[in-house]
Amino acid sequence: MGFDSQNASSANRSLIRGQRRLINAGQLGPESHSGAFNPASILIDGDIHLLCRAEADGQNWVYGQLFETWSAPILCTMGKDLSLQRHQTLTYERVEGARPEDWRLLHHEGKIYTNHCVYLETSTHNFCSAALSELDVDRQRIFNQVILRPPFHRRLNEKNWVMFSHEGRLLCLYSVDPYLLLEVDPAQGDCKTVVALDAGEFSFGKQSAGPVFNSTNPVVWDADHYVTFIHQRFDSVNLDDRNRLYLQFGMLIDRKTLLPVSIVAEPLITGGMAAGRHKGVHYTMSLMVAEDVLYAFYGEGDTHTGVVEFDKAALGDAFSKHYFGHRPSFAGSQPVFE
Repeated sequence: MGFDSQNASSANRSLIRGQRRLINAGQLGPESHSGAFNPASILIDGDIHLLCRAEADGQNWVYGQLFETWSAPILCTMGKDLSLQRHQTLTYERVEGARPEDWRLLHHEGKIYTNHCVYLETSTHNFCSAALSELDVDRQRIFNQVILRPPFHRRLNEKNWVMFSHEGRLLCLYSVDPYLLLEVDPAQGDCKTVVALDAGEFSFGKQSAGPVFNSTNPVVWDADHYVTFIHQRFDSVNLDDRNRLYLQFGMLIDRKTLLPVSIVAEPLITGGMAAGRHKGVHYTMSLMVAEDVLYAFYGEGDTHTGVVEFDKAALGDAFSKHYFGHRPSFAGSQPVFE
C-alpha cells in the first residue's frame, strides 16, 4: 500500500499536551549536518539523556551508498525543561562493511546497554542484524558489541528488537504480530523464546492488513504494566524516494504475565507533516514516563529530534477503553523461564 504524504494527519490531539522540536540538524556539530534524529532516552543520575543518531551528509540515503559514511552516536544531556545542555560524541569500533545505527537505551543489572541494528555488507548481498552493546558514559564510548541470534531461522533484515529488564532478566519483544518475547544472554547474544502467541488473539484497529513493527523499548507505566509504542509503515507511491508513512500506536504489557493487555485502536501519531528529509517519517524512538506526562521522543523526517508530551491520565483512559485483559485463550501462554 502506498500513501500520498500531502493527505496525512499528524496526531491524536485529544491526548496530547504539547509537541516541539528539541534538536535541529546541525545543532550538534558537523557530524550532525545532515541530521540528528531517532533519539533514545534514559535517566542517568537523575538527568535526562538523549542518544541521537547523527549523519554528516545525506549519502547514506542514496541506494548503494549506505556504507560510504558512518552514523555518529551523540549523547545529549537535557535540562528539566528538555532544553539541550551539552552533548558529546561517543566512540565505537568502526569495522569496514558494518554500519551500526539507531541506538536505543536501557538499564540492566547495573549497566547501561544499547540495543541497535548493524547493517552488514558482503560480496553477494547486504543484510541487517540486531545487536547489543554497552555504554560507558565516563569514557564516552559504546563497546562490547554482540550480534543477537534468534532461536529460529533469521530474516534477511533483523531490526527493531526492543528490550527491557524484567526481574533480573533481559527480555526482548521480537515482534507483535505474532507476539514473540525472547530472553537474551547479553554476554553471548543467544536468545530463547519466553512467550509465543498468535496476534490474532488481540487484533486491533490497524489501517490495513499490513504488518506491525516495534518502535520503543518498553518502560514501566505503572505498578502493573509496561508501555511501548508500535507502528505500521507504508512506502511512498513514488518508488524513487525513501519517504515512508509511520502510524504509531500505544500498547500495554502486563508486568506479571508479560502479555499484551491493551492496544489503543487509533494511531496516537501519524506522519505526513514532518519537516526535514522525509515528510512521512515521524518515528517514535523512545518513551519516558513522568508523574503526569508520557514523553515520546521521536525522529522528525529523518532529520531532527522532537518530543510529544502525552497527558498520562488521558492516555490511561484510552488504554482502559481498549483493554482486553487476560482472555481464556491466554491461559496456556504464561512466560516460561528455565
